[in-house]
Amino acid sequence: MKNVVKSIQKVPVFIQNSGLFDVDYKIFVICRDGVCYFFDRDSEPRILFTLSTHAAGFVKVNANLFVACTDETLHVYDDAGRIKHIRRLRGRPLAICELDVKDKGITGVLVSTSESVIQIFR
Repeated sequence: MKNVVKSIQKVPVFIQNSGLFDVDYKIFVICRDGVCYFFDRDSEPRILFTLSTHAAGFVKVNANLFVACTDETLHVYDDAGRIKHIRRLRGRPLAICELDVKDKGITGVLVSTSESVIQIFR
């Protein structure tokens, strides 16, 4: 088994990846201070974006990065770090996960909040 070590000076709390390890992969890491780092097979970690608040959850769907934040917002970035939009949540986010219904062609994100609500974003 091949071992690759990448070092980040901050404390990582959320990690998402895509691709194949032996061929080409991308890894996205959000640290406790709200900084998102990106690295791939041939690069050192670099800052992709910085959040204005703490991240409560993180999921990657296709080429989009969904970050649920403690200020009751859902930030959506593309995989190059450009912000696409910010959506307001109905309470503090507690959990976030990918929604993928292949036979109906539906992809999206589910976010549960402190107000006992599950919001669906497509």
